[in-house]
Amino acid sequence: MVAQVDLRPLDHVLEVGCGHGVAISLLAERLPLGRVVAVDRSAAMVASARRRNAALVDAGRVEVREGTFGALGWTDPQFDHLVALDVADLARSADRCLPEAARVLRAGGRLWWAMHDPPGATGRPRGTDALVEALPRHGFEVQRAAGVTLDDGTRMALVVARRP
Repeated sequence: MVAQVDLRPLDHVLEVGCGHGVAISLLAERLPLGRVVAVDRSAAMVASARRRNAALVDAGRVEVREGTFGALGWTDPQFDHLVALDVADLARSADRCLPEAARVLRAGGRLWWAMHDPPGATGRPRGTDALVEALPRHGFEVQRAAGVTLDDGTRMALVVARRP
């Protein structure tokens, strides 16, 4: 999924629901002059993500915060991308999460949401349609909503939306 994100070297990325921090290092690799801020509500996941990305954290290129997405207190739009991989809450609680996403994304910023298909699934992952429907209500332009097959054969839904 990270390979799908259209990054520029100076971009600032917010990853919501970072888990163990695998995507953090993949994003930071592609941002030689940018920054990644990652958030997870689990103290154990935050600790794991910090350990995995210790050199990047020490270099000031990555910050990992514990908390819920809407309660971290950013005061102005400061991110070029918001990335959420397998974060069902973004779709389930779209009317709560999307206003915060719109608030922290700069004009022209993009929201990237991907959800893995469960084994044997035939339709889009649950929540995809609800998210696509909610995005315009919160000022986003849906740019892409499709199934994607990754190099390893994994199927996932990908939704990309832009904040005008």
